[in-house]
Amino acid sequence: MSTLVCARWNPPVSSTLADLEGVWNDLFSARDFSVRLGAAFLVSPYDYTLLDALSTAALTRYARSFTTGVRERLKVHVEDALNVDEKEMHERFMAIRNKHVAHPVNLFETHAINVGFCEEDPPNARATVVSTGTRTSIGLTLGEAMAIKALCETWPAYVRVLMKKEEERLLTYAQQLTASELLALPRGPVEPQDDPEKRRTRQ
Repeated sequence: MSTLVCARWNPPVSSTLADLEGVWNDLFSARDFSVRLGAAFLVSPYDYTLLDALSTAALTRYARSFTTGVRERLKVHVEDALNVDEKEMHERFMAIRNKHVAHPVNLFETHAINVGFCEEDPPNARATVVSTGTRTSIGLTLGEAMAIKALCETWPAYVRVLMKKEEERLLTYAQQLTASELLALPRGPVEPQDDPEKRRTRQ
């Protein structure tokens, strides 16, 4: 009986296949975070630290598939893959990520300078203290947690179609490899590195 052997291969043409695998993984990771976030909203009293952490994680993982970077982005596919309601939610999540999680320039988080004084005798009111006050909203509501979960279940079918097309395109090149070339290819996974400064290159 024949045994299928898989070996690592650098195609002779540029390809988005490995990038799409990363996107696929991020979407499922975002889905898992959103599921846990939904469950955390059902626990009383709220654990606000956990809610904030899971909101941030879900938004960050989801947005990685659409923001700039080395790998292929799904940004160009939004119009084709999502209906009007899904597109609206997608844009909201990207805005929350961009304007709240990554850069605090919105009213999810407010800071005010306060002046304290006694008002029992209004004509003689005088400032006695200056302080600050902060109000912060958690990134996602329960409804939004379920909406990001739904998006993360919609996208994979579309990504899978893109991957299948790329697999079929690359197979024509792979079938040109000779037996000796196939046998000389390295086997086993590529191990991650612990150097965050070293950029990954596209396969």
